[in-house]
Parts: sequence; structure tokens; C-alpha cells
Amino acid sequence: MEHTGTHAIDTCAVDVTMLLQGEIPDVQIGYHRAFELLAADGTIAGYRAFPYRGARTQKAWDTLWDEVVQHMRDRGSNVLHLQNFHWKHAVDPRPAIARVRALPQRPVVTTSCGDGFGPRCEPPPRSLLQAASVADATFTTSMGRLASRLVRSGARRVTLIPHSACDVRFGRTAPPIPSDAREFDVVFVGNNHPVHNVSRRLYWSNRTRYRMTRALALRYGTRFAVFGHGWESLPGGQGPVAMADQVAACQRARVVFGGYPHSWEPFYLSDRPFVQALSAVPIVELRVPRIDAVLADGSEWLLASDLDEVVHRIDALLDGRLDGDAIGQAGAQAVRTRHMSTHRVRLMTRIFAALLAARDTDATPVCPPIDYFVPGTDPAVIAEATARW
Repeated sequence: MEHTGTHAIDTCAVDVTMLLQGEIPDVQIGYHRAFELLAADGTIAGYRAFPYRGARTQKAWDTLWDEVVQHMRDRGSNVLHLQNFHWKHAVDPRPAIARVRALPQRPVVTTSCGDGFGPRCEPPPRSLLQAASVADATFTTSMGRLASRLVRSGARRVTLIPHSACDVRFGRTAPPIPSDAREFDVVFVGNNHPVHNVSRRLYWSNRTRYRMTRALALRYGTRFAVFGHGWESLPGGQGPVAMADQVAACQRARVVFGGYPHSWEPFYLSDRPFVQALSAVPIVELRVPRIDAVLADGSEWLLASDLDEVVHRIDALLDGRLDGDAIGQAGAQAVRTRHMSTHRVRLMTRIFAALLAARDTDATPVCPPIDYFVPGTDPAVIAEATARW
């Protein structure tokens, strides 16, 4: 599979209809606004979102799909995207997708996954597998066992599109506080919601985070600020913080501890590291396979495999053995230039256009260049971000 091209892909004929994961567009405001802006400036021909999380019965889904198909017929929309289509109330989308494909403009259909499914104890939901089995492409936030499971279900063109920082919520951040004027040494932002079902991957990731957070609290005391529900017993507990305020919370410390991968599958990151990196405070995060290709370990953030390495890296930042200001600034710049929601939407749009162009010429689609990797990443690693192209 080829990842580079010699000419720009024309996206101006792309008209996107998106089933949006939420009850209102504001739930996915970064992606929603990015598509709106692309339509407004003529980069794409049009865009409309249909939020789907209000549909909880077969009748409600039938009504929603009727509206989607009617809109696409009237508009001539040529792309249908099912965003993060793994909600427990989602019904089998295949009959509706068949109706969409029967429209005169022969729309391209894609779907996506926002969670790091894959381990045997928590496989991808049925709705995602059903959608992926008939889609022209499936976008994921991890690869590894998730990609393999999707391919076994019939998915084609599985493509890693990581989470990102929302331009609308976090496009503007306040200047960082000087390092010597910050209240805390280390900060962690996240809720403590224990999961009791040991068969869920969240049970194990929550357990890891809880153990590490308590250990850091013992080591750094009140100089370790913990924002979120469920940490009241810790000496540095600060109570909950609004999502939109987490960057400002991170700027009150000299180091950010990430510590919460929802998945250990290759490349997986939640949106939190990207958001918190905008604080320009250096992040120490738990290592997941291949995430050093998304943000550069040692220069844009610091990765650690266990608690001892977490402490070693934090201490190296606090005592000046590592230049925390330089790492924090580099991380913030990396997110602003490679990891905002607008970057993800533009990549998706280029993929839509490539699929449409190949369909119209009976050619084999070629994946457009992937733009979120650390510059100079090994092409063999980049190739791991796609499957069955």
C-alpha cells in the first residue's frame, strides 16, 4: 500500500452526510465545526450532521434512516460517514446502507471507532462490526487486535485516525505560567470511577491508574495536585474540574502525569494527552506500542513503562536534568500542527475524495498521505497504521 502521492486530491466535489455520535452536534463540536468550515469555504461541496444517540428503538432508527436517505437523495450527497458507530442502542445498519448505496450518485460509505476495543474480554460491538463489514473504509483509534478483528469481519481499508484536541474548545489557550511560579510540581486530571467487572478492560486500566496515582501522592504529597471526582482522600485532591478548564489546571504544575490509557493496543491514545499537551507543560505518559510515532518520546513528551520509570522521568523534569519547558513547548506545537480536530477532518476528507475518485475511474483506491506522524517516522511503522488497502 502506498502512502505518498504526487498530486493533491480534489475534495471540492465531496458532500458529507454524517451520523454523529451524540444527541446534539455540540457533543462532537470539533469535528462538526470543522466539516462546517470546510463546506463554508468551498473545500467540500456540503455537509450535514444527523445526531443518532437519541434513537433507542427500531422505530426511531427507521425514522432516522428515512431522513438520512431522503436528505442524501435530495442533496446528491455522495459520502455517508457513521461516526464512532459502536453505541449499545445502535441497530444493524446494513439494510439502511444498502438503501444509501442504491441512490443514483452511488455514495461512498465509511464508519469509525473511537474506543480501543480488541482484547478478548471486550471485543468490538456488533454494530461496529456490521457497519465495517460493508463500509468502503473504517477509521480506528488503535490498530493491533482491533484492526485484525475488523478485517476478519470483512472490513476494508482500516485506517488509523487517532483522537485529537478539539479546535472549538481548546483552539485558544492562555500563555503558560512561568515554571518557577507554578503552585504544584505534578498534576493529574481524571476521575476515579472504579469498575468492578474484571472482564472489562477498564477494570485493569482503572486499577493501574489508581495504583500509580496513590503512589505519586505518597511521594509528592500536597505538591501533587489531583483534579477529578473520587480522589478526596489524597492530600493533593483538588476536586473536579470542568473539561474545558483542564488545560488551565495543567498549567498550574511543572509536570503533567497522564497515566490512563483506555487501551494497550498499538497507537491508541485518548484525546486527553493531546488536550493537556496544549498547556505547554511536559507530559509523562504510560507507554503504549507505537505511540512514540504519534508524539516523539523525549522531545514532545516522555513515555514510561512502569511506576519506577514514571517517577524517574518526573524527577528528571523537576530537578532540571531534562528541559521541561522545551519539551512542553514542543508538545504543544506538535498538537497545534498535527493533532487538532481540523487535521483529522481534513485527512478524512482526503480519504473520502480518494475513494470517490477510484470509484469513478474503476481504479484501486490509494490511501492519501497520513499527516499525524512524527516527521521522519519509519515507513514500516506508518504502514502499520493501515490494513487491507
